[in-house]
Amino acid sequence: MRSYFYQLFIAICLFSSCSVSNQISKQASNILLKDTAIRQGHIGISIYEPATGKYWYEKNAEKYFIPASNTKLFSLYAGMKYLGDSLVGLRYSEKSDNITIYPTADPTFLLKEFKNQFVFDFLKTKNTINYCSQLFTENIGNGWAWNDYKAPYMAQRSEMPMYGNLIRVNKTTNGFSIIPKNITLNFPGGENINNPNAEVELHREWDKNDIFLSVIPSGKSNQKTFEITLVPGLYQMPEFLSDTLNKKINFITNKIEDSIDHNDKRLFTIHSQPSDSLFKPMMHRS
Repeated sequence: MRSYFYQLFIAICLFSSCSVSNQISKQASNILLKDTAIRQGHIGISIYEPATGKYWYEKNAEKYFIPASNTKLFSLYAGMKYLGDSLVGLRYSEKSDNITIYPTADPTFLLKEFKNQFVFDFLKTKNTINYCSQLFTENIGNGWAWNDYKAPYMAQRSEMPMYGNLIRVNKTTNGFSIIPKNITLNFPGGENINNPNAEVELHREWDKNDIFLSVIPSGKSNQKTFEITLVPGLYQMPEFLSDTLNKKINFITNKIEDSIDHNDKRLFTIHSQPSDSLFKPMMHRS
Protein backbone atom coordinates (compact mmCIF):
# COMPACT_ATOMS: atom_id res chain seq x y z
CA MET A 1 0.00 0.00 0.00
CA ARG A 2 2.85 2.38 0.87
CA SER A 3 4.39 1.76 -2.58
CA TYR A 4 1.05 2.60 -4.23
CA PHE A 5 0.76 5.94 -2.44
CA TYR A 6 4.39 6.76 -3.24
CA GLN A 7 3.80 6.07 -6.94
CA LEU A 8 0.60 8.12 -6.83
CA PHE A 9 2.50 11.04 -5.24
CA ILE A 10 5.15 10.90 -7.95
CA ALA A 11 2.47 10.80 -10.66
CA ILE A 12 0.74 13.87 -9.17
CA CYS A 13 4.04 15.76 -9.04
CA LEU A 14 4.86 14.87 -12.62
CA PHE A 15 1.38 15.82 -13.77
CA SER A 16 1.60 19.11 -11.85
CA SER A 17 4.99 20.00 -13.32
CA CYS A 18 3.84 19.12 -16.81
CA SER A 19 0.74 21.21 -16.26
CA VAL A 20 2.79 24.23 -15.20
CA SER A 21 5.15 23.81 -18.15
CA ASN A 22 2.21 23.52 -20.52
CA GLN A 23 0.55 26.61 -19.09
CA ILE A 24 3.73 28.64 -19.48
CA SER A 25 4.23 27.33 -23.02
CA LYS A 26 0.66 28.22 -24.01
CA GLN A 27 0.87 31.72 -22.55
CA ALA A 28 4.21 32.34 -24.24
CA SER A 29 3.02 31.05 -27.61
CA ASN A 30 -0.47 32.57 -27.61
CA ILE A 31 0.20 35.92 -25.92
CA LEU A 32 3.83 36.98 -25.54
CA LEU A 33 5.36 35.71 -28.78
CA LYS A 34 2.40 36.98 -30.83
CA ASP A 35 2.76 40.53 -29.57
CA THR A 36 3.56 42.77 -32.56
CA ALA A 37 6.29 44.69 -30.72
CA ILE A 38 8.05 41.54 -29.49
CA ARG A 39 7.57 39.48 -32.63
CA GLN A 40 9.89 41.75 -34.63
CA GLY A 41 12.84 41.16 -32.31
CA HIS A 42 15.16 38.29 -31.50
CA ILE A 43 13.53 36.64 -28.48
CA GLY A 44 14.95 34.22 -25.94
CA ILE A 45 13.20 32.85 -22.86
CA SER A 46 14.56 30.58 -20.13
CA ILE A 47 12.59 29.91 -16.92
CA TYR A 48 14.59 27.88 -14.44
CA GLU A 49 13.79 26.67 -10.92
CA PRO A 50 17.00 26.34 -8.85
CA ALA A 51 15.31 24.28 -6.10
CA THR A 52 14.56 21.38 -8.44
CA GLY A 53 17.11 22.04 -11.17
CA LYS A 54 14.26 22.05 -13.68
CA TYR A 55 13.72 24.29 -16.70
CA TRP A 56 10.02 25.12 -16.87
CA TYR A 57 10.20 26.70 -20.31
CA GLU A 58 12.82 27.44 -22.98
CA LYS A 59 12.66 29.38 -26.21
CA ASN A 60 15.93 29.99 -28.09
CA ALA A 61 17.64 29.42 -24.73
CA GLU A 62 20.75 27.98 -26.40
CA LYS A 63 21.40 31.11 -28.46
CA TYR A 64 23.66 34.00 -27.48
CA PHE A 65 22.25 37.46 -26.74
CA ILE A 66 23.90 40.80 -26.05
CA PRO A 67 23.17 41.75 -22.41
CA ALA A 68 20.90 44.75 -22.10
CA SER A 69 18.80 46.43 -19.43
CA ASN A 70 18.11 43.14 -17.66
CA THR A 71 21.66 43.25 -16.29
CA LYS A 72 20.51 46.19 -14.16
CA LEU A 73 18.67 43.70 -11.96
CA PHE A 74 22.02 42.39 -10.71
CA SER A 75 23.25 45.95 -10.12
CA LEU A 76 20.07 46.70 -8.17
CA TYR A 77 20.49 43.61 -6.01
CA ALA A 78 24.15 44.37 -5.29
CA GLY A 79 23.36 47.99 -4.49
CA MET A 80 20.54 47.13 -2.09
CA LYS A 81 22.72 44.53 -0.38
CA TYR A 82 25.94 46.51 0.05
CA LEU A 83 25.33 50.27 -0.27
CA GLY A 84 22.95 50.73 2.64
CA ASP A 85 20.25 53.40 2.76
CA SER A 86 22.51 56.24 1.58
CA LEU A 87 25.45 56.55 -0.79
CA VAL A 88 28.95 57.25 0.46
CA GLY A 89 29.80 60.34 -1.56
CA LEU A 90 33.31 60.86 -0.24
CA ARG A 91 35.86 59.66 2.29
CA TYR A 92 38.50 62.06 3.52
CA SER A 93 41.18 62.71 6.10
CA GLU A 94 41.78 66.18 7.48
CA LYS A 95 44.63 68.09 9.09
CA SER A 96 43.76 71.69 9.88
CA ASP A 97 42.35 73.11 6.62
CA ASN A 98 44.26 70.58 4.51
CA ILE A 99 42.13 67.61 3.44
CA THR A 100 42.86 64.51 1.41
CA ILE A 101 39.87 63.07 -0.43
CA TYR A 102 39.45 59.44 -1.44
CA PRO A 103 36.95 58.94 -4.28
CA THR A 104 34.17 56.39 -3.81
CA ALA A 105 32.79 56.26 -7.39
CA ASP A 106 29.55 57.97 -6.35
CA PRO A 107 27.67 58.36 -9.68
CA THR A 108 25.48 61.23 -8.42
CA PHE A 109 28.27 63.79 -8.01
CA LEU A 110 27.27 66.90 -10.00
CA LEU A 111 24.63 64.89 -11.83
CA LYS A 112 21.90 67.29 -12.97
CA GLU A 113 19.06 65.15 -11.58
CA PHE A 114 20.37 65.59 -8.02
CA LYS A 115 20.00 69.17 -6.83
CA ASN A 116 21.49 68.63 -3.37
CA GLN A 117 25.27 68.24 -3.73
CA PHE A 118 26.64 67.81 -0.21
CA VAL A 119 30.09 66.70 -1.39
CA PHE A 120 30.47 69.71 -3.66
CA ASP A 121 29.27 72.12 -0.97
CA PHE A 122 31.75 70.60 1.48
CA LEU A 123 34.69 70.85 -0.91
CA LYS A 124 33.92 74.50 -1.64
CA THR A 125 34.68 75.34 1.99
CA LYS A 126 38.23 73.88 1.87
CA ASN A 127 41.33 75.75 0.79
CA THR A 128 43.79 72.90 0.23
CA ILE A 129 42.51 69.68 -1.34
CA ASN A 130 44.60 66.61 -2.11
CA TYR A 131 43.05 64.10 -4.50
CA CYS A 132 44.26 60.60 -3.63
CA SER A 133 43.67 58.37 -6.62
CA GLN A 134 42.68 54.75 -6.06
CA LEU A 135 44.31 53.94 -9.43
CA PHE A 136 41.10 52.66 -10.99
CA THR A 137 41.82 52.58 -14.73
CA GLU A 138 39.32 50.08 -16.19
CA ASN A 139 37.01 52.64 -17.75
CA ILE A 140 35.07 50.27 -19.99
CA GLY A 141 33.40 46.95 -19.27
CA ASN A 142 34.38 43.61 -20.75
CA GLY A 143 32.27 42.22 -23.56
CA TRP A 144 30.32 45.38 -24.40
CA ALA A 145 29.97 46.73 -27.92
CA TRP A 146 31.59 50.18 -27.73
CA ASN A 147 31.06 51.25 -31.34
CA ASP A 148 28.46 53.73 -30.01
CA TYR A 149 30.92 55.09 -27.46
CA LYS A 150 29.71 58.68 -27.97
CA ALA A 151 26.13 57.96 -26.91
CA PRO A 152 25.18 59.21 -23.42
CA TYR A 153 24.02 55.75 -22.34
CA MET A 154 27.60 54.43 -22.86
CA ALA A 155 29.29 56.61 -20.24
CA GLN A 156 32.58 55.16 -19.02
CA ARG A 157 33.36 54.21 -15.43
CA SER A 158 35.75 56.04 -13.14
CA GLU A 159 36.73 56.34 -9.51
CA MET A 160 35.07 59.76 -9.19
CA PRO A 161 32.41 60.34 -11.84
CA MET A 162 31.51 63.96 -12.56
CA TYR A 163 28.39 65.10 -14.44
CA GLY A 164 27.64 61.42 -15.03
CA ASN A 165 30.93 61.29 -16.99
CA LEU A 166 29.19 63.22 -19.74
CA ILE A 167 30.15 66.40 -21.54
CA ARG A 168 27.21 68.76 -21.87
CA VAL A 169 26.92 71.42 -24.57
CA ASN A 170 24.21 74.05 -24.10
CA LYS A 171 22.84 76.10 -26.97
CA THR A 172 22.00 79.72 -26.13
CA THR A 173 21.05 82.82 -28.07
CA ASN A 174 24.71 83.88 -27.93
CA GLY A 175 26.24 80.60 -29.07
CA PHE A 176 27.30 77.47 -27.18
CA SER A 177 28.68 76.74 -23.71
CA ILE A 178 30.34 73.54 -22.52
CA ILE A 179 30.61 71.68 -19.20
CA PRO A 180 33.25 70.88 -17.97
CA LYS A 181 34.49 74.32 -18.99
CA ASN A 182 38.11 73.31 -19.55
CA ILE A 183 37.20 70.99 -22.46
CA THR A 184 37.79 72.43 -25.92
CA LEU A 185 34.75 72.93 -28.16
CA ASN A 186 35.76 73.10 -31.81
CA PHE A 187 33.83 74.37 -34.83
CA PRO A 188 35.69 72.84 -37.79
CA GLY A 189 33.21 74.04 -40.41
CA GLY A 190 32.99 77.63 -39.24
CA GLU A 191 29.44 77.04 -38.05
CA ASN A 192 27.01 79.83 -37.45
CA ILE A 193 27.12 79.60 -33.67
CA ASN A 194 24.65 82.45 -33.27
CA ASN A 195 21.74 80.51 -34.76
CA PRO A 196 19.69 79.30 -31.76
CA ASN A 197 17.55 77.01 -33.93
CA ALA A 198 20.36 75.12 -35.63
CA GLU A 199 20.39 71.33 -35.41
CA VAL A 200 23.81 70.20 -34.24
CA GLU A 201 25.82 67.01 -33.74
CA LEU A 202 28.74 66.36 -31.38
CA HIS A 203 31.77 64.27 -32.27
CA ARG A 204 35.03 63.23 -30.63
CA GLU A 205 37.76 60.69 -31.17
CA TRP A 206 37.66 57.49 -29.15
CA ASP A 207 40.38 58.48 -26.69
CA LYS A 208 40.16 62.29 -26.66
CA ASN A 209 37.90 64.89 -25.04
CA ASP A 210 38.24 67.50 -27.79
CA ILE A 211 34.67 68.04 -28.92
CA PHE A 212 33.75 68.94 -32.49
CA LEU A 213 30.40 70.54 -33.16
CA SER A 214 28.83 70.24 -36.61
CA VAL A 215 25.70 72.00 -37.80
CA ILE A 216 23.28 70.07 -40.01
CA PRO A 217 22.79 72.44 -42.99
CA SER A 218 19.03 72.16 -43.44
CA GLY A 219 18.18 71.11 -39.92
CA LYS A 220 16.18 73.00 -37.33
CA SER A 221 15.82 71.93 -33.74
CA ASN A 222 14.41 73.27 -30.49
CA GLN A 223 16.82 71.09 -28.52
CA LYS A 224 18.98 73.20 -26.22
CA THR A 225 21.20 70.62 -24.50
CA PHE A 226 23.43 68.00 -26.12
CA GLU A 227 25.48 65.33 -24.36
CA ILE A 228 28.41 63.16 -25.34
CA THR A 229 30.50 60.77 -23.26
CA LEU A 230 33.60 61.89 -21.40
CA VAL A 231 36.98 60.11 -21.33
CA PRO A 232 37.68 59.96 -17.56
CA GLY A 233 41.47 59.70 -17.66
CA LEU A 234 43.37 58.98 -14.44
CA TYR A 235 44.90 62.45 -14.27
CA GLN A 236 42.03 64.35 -15.84
CA MET A 237 39.43 63.92 -13.10
CA PRO A 238 41.33 66.16 -10.63
CA GLU A 239 41.62 68.72 -13.45
CA PHE A 240 37.86 68.67 -14.01
CA LEU A 241 37.28 68.94 -10.27
CA SER A 242 39.74 71.85 -10.04
CA ASP A 243 37.96 73.64 -12.88
CA THR A 244 34.54 73.10 -11.28
CA LEU A 245 35.60 74.23 -7.80
CA ASN A 246 37.77 77.02 -9.20
CA LYS A 247 40.65 76.04 -6.93
CA LYS A 248 43.82 73.98 -7.22
CA ILE A 249 43.62 70.23 -6.58
CA ASN A 250 46.82 68.36 -5.70
CA PHE A 251 47.02 64.90 -7.26
CA ILE A 252 48.60 62.18 -5.10
CA THR A 253 48.50 58.39 -4.83
CA ASN A 254 48.59 55.91 -1.99
CA LYS A 255 52.31 55.50 -2.62
CA ILE A 256 52.82 59.09 -1.50
CA GLU A 257 50.16 59.10 1.20
CA ASP A 258 50.61 56.79 4.20
CA SER A 259 48.21 54.21 2.75
CA ILE A 260 45.12 54.98 4.80
CA ASP A 261 42.65 52.16 4.41
CA HIS A 262 39.04 53.09 3.61
CA ASN A 263 37.91 51.36 6.78
CA ASP A 264 40.47 53.20 8.91
CA LYS A 265 38.99 55.17 11.81
CA ARG A 266 40.96 58.26 10.75
CA LEU A 267 38.76 58.65 7.69
CA PHE A 268 35.59 60.71 7.73
CA THR A 269 32.59 60.03 5.52
CA ILE A 270 30.13 62.26 3.67
CA HIS A 271 26.88 60.70 2.47
CA SER A 272 25.51 62.19 -0.71
CA GLN A 273 22.06 60.82 -1.66
CA PRO A 274 19.51 58.26 -0.48
CA SER A 275 20.31 55.02 -2.29
CA ASP A 276 16.78 54.52 -3.58
CA SER A 277 16.90 57.93 -5.30
CA LEU A 278 19.60 56.43 -7.52
CA PHE A 279 18.02 53.00 -7.93
CA LYS A 280 14.68 54.37 -9.15
CA PRO A 281 15.90 56.24 -12.27
CA MET A 282 18.37 53.44 -13.00
CA MET A 283 15.55 50.92 -13.21
CA HIS A 284 13.12 53.21 -15.04
CA ARG A 285 15.47 54.15 -17.87
CA SER A 286 16.01 51.63 -20.61
